[in-house]
Amino acid sequence: MVKDTVLKMLLRTDAFSAVRFLNRARTPILMYHRFSEDPTPFTTSRAELSAHLRYLTGKYNVIGLSELARMLSDGEDPPPNSAVVTIDDGYLDAFEIAKPIFDEYGVPATFFVVTDFVDGKCWIWTDKARYLLLNCEREAIDLEFDGRKVTARLNGRRSRIEAAGRINAELKQLTAAARDEKLEELASAVGVSIPDLPTDEFAPVSWKQAREMDLGNISIESHTVTHPILTNCTDEEVDLELSGSRAILEDKLQRSARIFCYPNGSQGERERSAVERSGYLAAVSTELRLLASGDDRFALPRVDAESDMSRFAQAVSGFDRFKATFR
Repeated sequence: MVKDTVLKMLLRTDAFSAVRFLNRARTPILMYHRFSEDPTPFTTSRAELSAHLRYLTGKYNVIGLSELARMLSDGEDPPPNSAVVTIDDGYLDAFEIAKPIFDEYGVPATFFVVTDFVDGKCWIWTDKARYLLLNCEREAIDLEFDGRKVTARLNGRRSRIEAAGRINAELKQLTAAARDEKLEELASAVGVSIPDLPTDEFAPVSWKQAREMDLGNISIESHTVTHPILTNCTDEEVDLELSGSRAILEDKLQRSARIFCYPNGSQGERERSAVERSGYLAAVSTELRLLASGDDRFALPRVDAESDMSRFAQAVSGFDRFKATFR
C-alpha cells in the first residue's frame, strides 16, 4: 500500500522525468496481451489503454517495431526517447477494444499472431487451463507434476486465473504431447470438457480483421503457427513453426513478414539462430528491461505494460533498473 502511494505521488509530480532523461538512450518495447471494456484482473481496460497511450505520446516518440528493426539491422541506434508497442497472441479484443484507441492516438503497434489460432484451428493452449478453472465447480485443486504439487483455493476469478498460471508454468516444461495429455487429465479431474475451438472469451481475430489492422496503425507479425514452447521442440518442429507462420502471414497480408515473437519468450542459441536463418529481421523476447545499444536484435527485451498507470510509468521509464543500482 505504501509503495503504491509513493508510485502515485511520483507519477503525479512527474518525478519519473529524471529517470526518463537518464534512460533516454534506452528504448522501452511495451508488451500487451489482453484488453477488456472495464478493469478486469490480468487485462488492460479501454480506459487504462487510453491513459497509457496519452502518456506515451506526451513523453516519448513512439515508433514502429519494424522501423526499430531496420535501424538495428543497419547498425543504427533509435533516436533518444523512443518507445515501441507490441501486442501478443492474436485475440479478438485487440481488434474490438485496442484498435480504435491506437487509431485515436495515431500510435503504431505490432500485433504478433499465432496463425493456426487466427485460422480457427487451435486454442492458445495456455487458455485451456484458464477455461477449465473458470468453468469448474471445484473450490480447490491439488495436482502433481513429476513430484511437484500445485494446490490452490478457487474462490474467485483472480484466484482461478492465478492457479491456471501456476499450472501453465508446469505445463511449459513438457513436450506438446505430454502437455495436452496433462490438460485432458485436468479436464477429467475438474469435470469440464475442453471445446474443440476457443470460446468467445478466448476468441481470435479473423484474417479480415487482421488485414484491416495491418493496413492501419497495427502491423501483423509472426508468433509461430501453434504457439509451442520452442525450446521443447525438435529442430524440424522449430523450423516448421518459423517458416510456416511467416509463409501464411505473407500470403494473407500480401507483404513481407520480418519480425518474430518467441512464445513465452523461451529461446536459446538454437532458436535464435533458427529465427535468423528463416529470414526474419528481428525478434522479441520477454526479458524484462529496456533495450540498450548493442543488444541482439534477435532477442530484444521488452517491459510489461502494467495496467495501473503509476506502475506503467515506472516500467516504461526504466525506474526498476535505476532502483537496482542503489540496492
